[in-house]
Amino acid sequence: MNRRSFFNAIVKAAALCSMGGLSGSSVQAVPLGRFKLGIINDEVSYDLEDALRFLKGYGLSWIELRELWQEDHYITLLDKKELRRVKDLLDKYQIKVSVIATYIYKCQLPGSQLGITPDRNYYKYSQQSEVLKRALEIAHALNCNSLRVFSFWRTRRPQAVYRQVVDHLERAIEMSQKAGIRILLENETNCNVGTGAELKRIAAEIPSEFFGINWDPGNAAALNEIPYPDGYHQLPADRIFHCHLKDIHMNTGGQENPWLPIGKGDIDFLGQLRALDKAGYQGTLSLETHYIPSGGTAQDGSHESMKGLLEVIAKV
Repeated sequence: MNRRSFFNAIVKAAALCSMGGLSGSSVQAVPLGRFKLGIINDEVSYDLEDALRFLKGYGLSWIELRELWQEDHYITLLDKKELRRVKDLLDKYQIKVSVIATYIYKCQLPGSQLGITPDRNYYKYSQQSEVLKRALEIAHALNCNSLRVFSFWRTRRPQAVYRQVVDHLERAIEMSQKAGIRILLENETNCNVGTGAELKRIAAEIPSEFFGINWDPGNAAALNEIPYPDGYHQLPADRIFHCHLKDIHMNTGGQENPWLPIGKGDIDFLGQLRALDKAGYQGTLSLETHYIPSGGTAQDGSHESMKGLLEVIAKV
């Protein structure tokens, strides 16, 4: 059986699994080559064990941790008992943590005029240093070397606050460097750095080896930047350490739920993944589904999107 035939068999098995036709344990390991693919846990389920079973069903080994056991119970809110439970479950399923997905700097920059309406309330600005300290402790406990952060809620003139964003990131990097942990800045639609072009400018101003990029093509597309090739080719490829994967139709700014399974939207994921592969990408990737099918669940959407993603990877 050639590589493509084998991969198609895997995709069909995964589809059967999503419909209850197979148990997760019966799906063979996926031959991903150099790609270290995983998921963001709460995109599948807030129940960590459910998310870990999903991963094992596809033979995957990486998970990005964000909210656990219930909505708004952020990874940085875990107490000692909960953290022990997380470690025990990770050991049980032999899953590694790719990124601690914090909400650091997903708040309003003091004195700024917002250009968006925040979707949720996370930590207050005054809490950021303590949250970062706790995130670094959790990263160490879970043997993870990367924290995801943001660039504050998007203002009316994002470029006007870049210097302040850089200053805050450099303070965070100063703390993380002492802990041996890398800070990854995600381009987020509702934050001041939302596109590849905006990431390029920030990355150029922060040369630290403890700073890197969490590239999200879907978020760039939501701001109507063509993520690949336009956005990606503006980025220093050697500073991309993690990627989020979700699909979308372009020019859907006013729609309530524009997210789609991988391969059903407008993002050129085949070109994007081929470019990462050509660049010798050694970082991790997380499926960040966002898509929930009509009448279905987040886990249903994750199965559908993973199937589409595996079909793309088979062609890389």
